[in-house]
Amino acid sequence: MPPGTGPHPVALILNGSDGGMRECAASLLASRGYAGLSLAYFSGSSGIEDCPRDLIEIPLEYFASVIQWLQAQKGIDGQKIAVIGFSRGGELALLLGATFPEIKAVVSCSPSAYVQSGLRSMQPVSQSAWTYQGKPLPYVQLKWEFLDVMRNFWLFIRHKPFSGKAAFVKGTQNLNETDETAIPVENISGPLLLIVGKDDQLWPSEFYAELVVKRLKKSNHPYSVKLLCYERTGHFVCFPYGLPSLPPALELAAGPALISFGGEASFQARASADSWQEILAFLARSLRDDLREKNADPAC
Repeated sequence: MPPGTGPHPVALILNGSDGGMRECAASLLASRGYAGLSLAYFSGSSGIEDCPRDLIEIPLEYFASVIQWLQAQKGIDGQKIAVIGFSRGGELALLLGATFPEIKAVVSCSPSAYVQSGLRSMQPVSQSAWTYQGKPLPYVQLKWEFLDVMRNFWLFIRHKPFSGKAAFVKGTQNLNETDETAIPVENISGPLLLIVGKDDQLWPSEFYAELVVKRLKKSNHPYSVKLLCYERTGHFVCFPYGLPSLPPALELAAGPALISFGGEASFQARASADSWQEILAFLARSLRDDLREKNADPAC
């Protein structure tokens, strides 16, 4: 919570495929006058108790209960709720905004435009990540072709990072923004800010974000949408100061394998700093001024 009695606008913060919580982001927002709730929805490698271990069939009703809880808190303005998500959390942020009209602004960083499959130990499974009203949501299956597998194996034995982008591209290349697995972003009851790196090697977040913008334009969505695309920047493009003594995350060791996130350290750092200012400006416009802004330019 920020200083003062409020009531304060509040942002719900959702981490990505590693699970757990991004508490530093909630603290950072609180220092700028917003209540921040960093919410775990599966534990992943974090070891958080009372959460599902894996990102498999997480009920969206869980988040509805969180919204109701926020609205009941003293010092919170229950009419001014934003959601900020990263990677799989960016996918979820779009999905929650499209499902629950109580959410009045969405910041989606390195998102997917589609519902992706569930994860167990960060590996895709043949189950949906989400359910709603007791039913799994339709999802996209990754498609690994033989040459991709052999290329990644060659990188693995040389201990070089490999990209997962090709499998996501091939999984969605025959789909469009109206497929049943596409997130119905036109149902979001507020403005959107999409933030991507143009060198994202984990999945094609720039392509996904452009699909979101296309779908919103096609539906004549009455709220603003702004798409920020950063050159030579990879998957982790948002929120500075999380790991102040370490360089930006360009790759991840997953057991003996190295997964590439893309980007270059200096460009990544500058994009994180710039996107933080963009997030603050967006929240100020969305939660403190008129929600129905229409003058933002969605172009990269």
